[in-house]
Amino acid sequence: MGKLSLFEVSYSKERPVYYPGEPVEGQVTVELNDTMKMRGMHLRFKGMARVHWTEERSSGSRTIRTDHFSAEEEYFYISFLLAGRWKDEPGHDINLPAGRHTYPFSYKLPSRLPSSFAGAYGFVGYDAKCTIDKPWKFNHEAETSFIVRNRLDLNREPRAKEVLYHATTKTKPKTHDYAKLKHGEIKQGDTDYWNAERLVVPPLTPSFLRGCKIIDVRYFLMLDVTPAGPSSDLVLYLNVIIGNIPRQGVVAQPSAVDQPAAHQPSGKGASKGSKKRSRPRRGSAYITEESQPLAEELSLKNTEL
Repeated sequence: MGKLSLFEVSYSKERPVYYPGEPVEGQVTVELNDTMKMRGMHLRFKGMARVHWTEERSSGSRTIRTDHFSAEEEYFYISFLLAGRWKDEPGHDINLPAGRHTYPFSYKLPSRLPSSFAGAYGFVGYDAKCTIDKPWKFNHEAETSFIVRNRLDLNREPRAKEVLYHATTKTKPKTHDYAKLKHGEIKQGDTDYWNAERLVVPPLTPSFLRGCKIIDVRYFLMLDVTPAGPSSDLVLYLNVIIGNIPRQGVVAQPSAVDQPAAHQPSGKGASKGSKKRSRPRRGSAYITEESQPLAEELSLKNTEL
């Protein structure tokens, strides 16, 4: 088992979710079976974002070249000495006796931070790592992450515009399906109504990922109608802004929302004479999110097909 029987970083909150500007509080716990010699013990907090992806292309006959695209941002990096001394400081090593030792900590987060995020090509992450610096031996490390949730006040977001990853030389879009609803066949001459349909949205990062310059998060609702025969699909687009401070007096969507425009993209099997259309003008809707990540419902009211 060795001298170290327990070494962990824990938070005072059962679920470590914090807002920018809020203090992150907790403690480092060290439990020893015997005395341990060390230079010191320090705790580091870090917040950063990183994107990376690869693309393959031909650079000659039978030659495949792999291009890498990446970018990073650092929001904070700070360390605190809990015991002993820093590695580059003069002084004597300390001997931590056997038993249980606890070191409380409190670190106030910067006031401007993007929300935590994890995607296919990048992330925004926050963590705390404690290191026991041992002379002439391998160090011991205990690391754990925490979540930052930036407030997106929908009352201050008049915009009504999906995820975009920005490398230093290129931007890569990536889409995900978070929830789906489906209606059956509509017979010729019949009408199908979408009336108060509920689309359950899972806990999601607020729109735009404000504070991060290399990842941009957008959401939209797409209604896709697939006609029988050699016809193109009919598609309705509706932009959705997800925040955690709801608009005043608004439950599902504001009354002054533009109606979504129909879009009939061209494709294989399109009917004769059909033309490729430009991207439709989009409407807007708002989904509010509580301070804790609870699932939300989006109502599709009085949409006639």
